[in-house]
Amino acid sequence: MERATTLRSAWDEYFRADPAGSAAPPAAPPLATGVALGDDMLTLDLSDGRVLAVPLVWYPRLWDGAPEERGSRRLIGGGEGVHWPDLAEHVSVEWLLAGRRSSESQRSLARWLTGRGRRGAASRCGALDEASHRSSPTLGSSPAASQPNLGVRQLPIRGDMQGTVAITDYGWYDFLRRQGDLREVNFWTPSSRRAFRSEPFAPLLFKLKAPHNAICGFGYFAQYTRLPDWLAWECFGIGNGAATLAEMRSRIQAIRERIGYEEAGGQGDIGCILLVSPVFFPPGAWVPQPADWPTRSLTPVRYDLAQGEGLRVWAACQERAADYAPAPAGAAVAEASPRYGQPRLVEPRLGQGTFRVAVLDAYGRACAVTGEHSLPALDAAHIQPFAERGPHVVSNGLLLRADLHRLFDTGYVTVTPDRRFEVSPRLRADYRNGRSYYPLHGAEVRVPADTRARPDPEFLRYHNERIFLV
Repeated sequence: MERATTLRSAWDEYFRADPAGSAAPPAAPPLATGVALGDDMLTLDLSDGRVLAVPLVWYPRLWDGAPEERGSRRLIGGGEGVHWPDLAEHVSVEWLLAGRRSSESQRSLARWLTGRGRRGAASRCGALDEASHRSSPTLGSSPAASQPNLGVRQLPIRGDMQGTVAITDYGWYDFLRRQGDLREVNFWTPSSRRAFRSEPFAPLLFKLKAPHNAICGFGYFAQYTRLPDWLAWECFGIGNGAATLAEMRSRIQAIRERIGYEEAGGQGDIGCILLVSPVFFPPGAWVPQPADWPTRSLTPVRYDLAQGEGLRVWAACQERAADYAPAPAGAAVAEASPRYGQPRLVEPRLGQGTFRVAVLDAYGRACAVTGEHSLPALDAAHIQPFAERGPHVVSNGLLLRADLHRLFDTGYVTVTPDRRFEVSPRLRADYRNGRSYYPLHGAEVRVPADTRARPDPEFLRYHNERIFLV
């Protein structure tokens, strides 16, 4: 299956893997078939069935444009790009797939803003460093270009963009930095008493304590939940920042002893701040912590990323992400969806572990068919299998008892688009048994209260027609 992480140019990948050009060249980049602009995202429907979304701030003219100016657009080159005549802006699909921002210089942008009767803070756009926007194939300049004596590129960020700076254990950071390409991590806390709250997919910046006093990376917030340590390990493995469950438990216990923490009964759950698209900077590329960081503070601090120290730190992080992110930060390509119609905004993608937890919490930690609540007995099932282009989204998930999950994956049971549980006659024919499952036939399946998390009928139809045995 083509993975959604392919955001670099297909031609760049081709020549990097085969510099002599001996292999057959890749297929031409897909064409745009539709375009939509929200307040924050530019989204394209692609001819190969995927949806491409990038932050609108990457293109200052689109970011600053009025709704009517953005609405005046047309596909050019048969879908090779999009042109906005009122804003004198055009972007190509190949450029977007490569994760590249606008290459317009600060001087050119300033002239354009002046011509519109707007300059500096009067516009939505911040100042852009000219050198960092020359025609470069990356998202930013080298880490050295972000040092204070050279100035920091002021990224055009919305005034209401918030992020969190949180204290990070050095061992957690150093272990994960050495793992390479990770798509999701668990930023766990030894106590689950205090829930963490943030806007979906807002940045969380990792801050090291003294003597480092620096930002060593960041990720995008997906969800907060409470989990027993064994389940956190099952979901995220080394994404917990440890090589084994035993090592993870040892760290948790050491921190609890150091802070005098005592769990008031129960399983001793840990707090799990689930992050996607994490980026870790090597020591030489750390960002100095906010100058106004509270002395001796160990609690997360919310920052406005559009001004002051929040802007400085976040802009520097974005510069470094150009060199150290596995894929361009903030961009995402969604695979083909069975739903058609208007383009959808695509957020950073959930991984397998985050998907499992999201489904678990959406269903209130109870089997959708039997109501079973025992966590060790519950599994998050993909309705349309991941191996068959089924996405990691909650609407493509069902929380099932483990035995029902196995039967669901092998086609002996299904859920119909009208949310009825059905058992195939093949179960009795193939195994001369199944008496404990046939009483469940026709039962209404419980669904999440949040309508956005309920099973998508198209995914259910896919399972009915292609996987269910008749």
